[in-house]
Amino acid sequence: MKRTFAIALAFALAVTFQLTGCVPYGQVPEQPPQTGQQAAVKSLLAYAQAAMDINDYNQAEMHMERAVSIEPQNPLLWHTMAKIKFNQNQYGQAVNFCLKSNSMITDQLQLKRDNLELMARAYYMMGEYDKAEFVKQQLLQIENRK
Repeated sequence: MKRTFAIALAFALAVTFQLTGCVPYGQVPEQPPQTGQQAAVKSLLAYAQAAMDINDYNQAEMHMERAVSIEPQNPLLWHTMAKIKFNQNQYGQAVNFCLKSNSMITDQLQLKRDNLELMARAYYMMGEYDKAEFVKQQLLQIENRK
């Protein structure tokens, strides 16, 4: 009788752990499973990159607009939108998207550098050389802090 109770208790605990997402100590998954939204954004980002690889920036923009609508606080998505706008010769929008991306960054220095580099190029293409130089100085300050 005690053995049956112990087996039933072990089974009940296993089911409870499964249903609540708990795992036994030492068996924690390395990465949390992706939600459906995270997987969708990852796919949309890949589709956008593939479209950019073949210079289809309108298609890339369509994918990124969907991704941004799902995860509007993702700075990488805004940076990708900035790259698309830059390649569509919409330099002012590229700068705005870089600024938006940088406003969301906490500890992603490489992404911040990428945004500043793209902003400097966009300002240069718009003929706003003073602003391009100012952004380059910001970039140098980040590089010197390393």
